[in-house]
Amino acid sequence: MYDEKVTGASSFNMHNIAALTFGETQCAEVFKILKEALNVKDATPLAIEKALKLIRHLVTHGAERCVEFAWDLMDAIEPLEEVRTGGNEIFARS
Repeated sequence: MYDEKVTGASSFNMHNIAALTFGETQCAEVFKILKEALNVKDATPLAIEKALKLIRHLVTHGAERCVEFAWDLMDAIEPLEEVRTGGNEIFARS
């Protein structure tokens, strides 16, 4: 997630991470890492973008508990509405 040379995970890797979410402990750990990656003060715009893409993937392809964990991340996601990279919004309400 923090490797700036890699712009995103392959679908294979994202599906492997989604498979981890079917274990309660592993799911909690994945979302703990995602919450840390959404910290605007410490993370780069690319890391934030990758975290948001992975959250979206986990909500649609991971265990049902991913939806609950994603709701718990809303306090970290909502401030990102104002984050911009290269003039393009990473995350914005439609």
